[in-house]
Amino acid sequence: MIKVEKVSKCYGEFYALKDISFEIEQGECVILSGVSGSGKSTLLSLIGAFDKPTSGFIEVDGDIISKFPDFHASTYRLQKIGFVFQDFNLISSFSVKENILSATIPLNQSKKETNKRIEEAMNLANISHKAFQNSSSLSGGEKQRCAIARALVNNPDILLFDEPTASLDAKSVESFIKMLETFHHMGKSIILATHDVRLLDLKIKTKVIRLQDGEIIA
Repeated sequence: MIKVEKVSKCYGEFYALKDISFEIEQGECVILSGVSGSGKSTLLSLIGAFDKPTSGFIEVDGDIISKFPDFHASTYRLQKIGFVFQDFNLISSFSVKENILSATIPLNQSKKETNKRIEEAMNLANISHKAFQNSSSLSGGEKQRCAIARALVNNPDILLFDEPTASLDAKSVESFIKMLETFHHMGKSIILATHDVRLLDLKIKTKVIRLQDGEIIA
């Protein structure tokens, strides 16, 4: 489903990624493991088509997404990608439901279909009870669940998580792991960038790719 072939990414003379290659099958759960600065977040942004590699290519379902012009990259993200950012990227003045709604606007769906999708996403992320609460007043775990619901609302095939447990307490981490298991059983392809060892021992089958200084070491 996803093929990363000899991908490098440099900023000036600094290489964030160096000649990275691997493949991910549909429905796999993959952990990008490594300390801060190892290239995990850069790799996520390339798979999500938020940025382009300096060399090499990324293929998703037969399309070379790393060569997409901006418009096609936006369409790809809308249809294929659910991205949960480390800082959640919620609109603080919006309620939970309004934040999730914002992701559906480009689809131009009927109000009935939109509301159905939002309700399903909130239920999956266990945040329905906070639907009308302002996102700025949520706890860290609740903000993450809101961000997850927003990522799920367009029913993407691929879920990308950037340091998903960085600001969570132990109880919230446990809740997040249970959600991961649910998404895995739904057939979603899951890619997590993390240095949290608690995510290296999930009950679901995972592939771990270890990065160091922009290179795969294991």
